[in-house]
Amino acid sequence: MKRVLQGIIFAGLFLWCVSLLNEWLYFKDGSICSGDERVRTLEKLPEDSVDVLVVGSSHVMCGINPVIFWEEEGISAYNLATRAQTLPFSYLYLKEALKSQSPQYVIMDAYSVMDEKEQYGLINNEDHLNMNMGALPFSIEKAQLIRENIPFRERIYYYVPFLRFHSRWKRALEVQPDNEDIFLGFCCGEDETEEPVSFEEPELTDDLEKVSLEEIDLEYLDKIQELCQKNGIILIFVKTPVNATPDQQARFYELGRVLEEKEIPFVNYMEIYEETGFAYSTDFRDRTHLNSRGAEKITTHFLEYLCEYDQSGASGNLVDHRGEEGYEFWQSECEAYHRHQQERGRE
Repeated sequence: MKRVLQGIIFAGLFLWCVSLLNEWLYFKDGSICSGDERVRTLEKLPEDSVDVLVVGSSHVMCGINPVIFWEEEGISAYNLATRAQTLPFSYLYLKEALKSQSPQYVIMDAYSVMDEKEQYGLINNEDHLNMNMGALPFSIEKAQLIRENIPFRERIYYYVPFLRFHSRWKRALEVQPDNEDIFLGFCCGEDETEEPVSFEEPELTDDLEKVSLEEIDLEYLDKIQELCQKNGIILIFVKTPVNATPDQQARFYELGRVLEEKEIPFVNYMEIYEETGFAYSTDFRDRTHLNSRGAEKITTHFLEYLCEYDQSGASGNLVDHRGEEGYEFWQSECEAYHRHQQERGRE
């Protein structure tokens, strides 16, 4: 009996050490687009303080600005989007957020169904895969995602990632500073060009060849919807403006059809961007991402939609938290955001 007990203790200590090594040595690049700081900041927020959670790819990371939610309506929103965050990862990030938060709304990025998943059935860039995996603690859901989508020979490096990143020990000992260009998860700053990238107005048409969404996207869309329903959360999809190819436009239309069948609201700014004052000639920082000016236009319009939707009876529980104890972080982030913009001549 004593040996059995010793074996259990040893196994527990071994697994604990492996867990620490995984956390310290996993892929961490400190990038403005990664999930490291966003998850770390989320964990520091008071429990159940986030009313609106944004999840998805870099399109909403650069396109939906929670600062405006706070300043205009006192709504506590947080952006948990990361670069190349596909729906399977959005599901994991949402699961992680729900450990400490109970948002009334989840705003999901429609572009998350667009990334080609040629490699690992998830994403076509291994660094992006590692970046999204590394920000999340190990869980049953993460293990299931690895088992279902990573080739057998590669799985050990995702179950026990320090085997791959053991040479990162020097970086692991470094203190990761907060990124000065992230505000409530919104990406603003280091990769924004001084001059906007100009494009012609897009030619949108309904005459598109029909495409099918990938099975993994449909599967995780169901999981995300079920998770939201289980937790009493209203799910809304949004698509920020983008220079979409005909194939991408067709995917957006197909996603819209699927969402309509599921009775999930979809705000597609590819079709209604003119209502916001958004201009393809001034409001992009690169080919697919909005600059701060463009994000403010889209966010302001979406916030009006969300408030009207909420007050129409969908929830009716969004309240103004300005001046309320426990929400000081949102006010300080807003002030920091404006200082940042003024220093760079954007206000």
